[in-house]
Amino acid sequence: MGGDLRKLHHDAGSDTDKVSELLQSVKGVGPAGAAIFLREAQTVWSDLRPFADDLTLKGAKQLGLGMSPEKLAGQVSANNFPRLVAECVRAALDQQVRAEMVEALG
Repeated sequence: MGGDLRKLHHDAGSDTDKVSELLQSVKGVGPAGAAIFLREAQTVWSDLRPFADDLTLKGAKQLGLGMSPEKLAGQVSANNFPRLVAECVRAALDQQVRAEMVEALG
């Protein structure tokens, strides 16, 4: 990889598991860091969509939005999917945010 994320993307192709594995080969990057990277990278690297890690799916479940990346992706446009993922993570991490979202989805 040599510090070039474009090379990592090229080497891994559209395989999010491979991207995660390559990222975790970098000292200091663990599963959580790789998941955060993938959630954000799919904004730019659309071939990684739909990516949703366990934290995203936890939030989606709490919001009643579905339990798979494909089901989540079917609820918004492709360009809005990364935003939906971010909001699901926020819902998973913050009870008040979750309550506000549930009310808004109501």
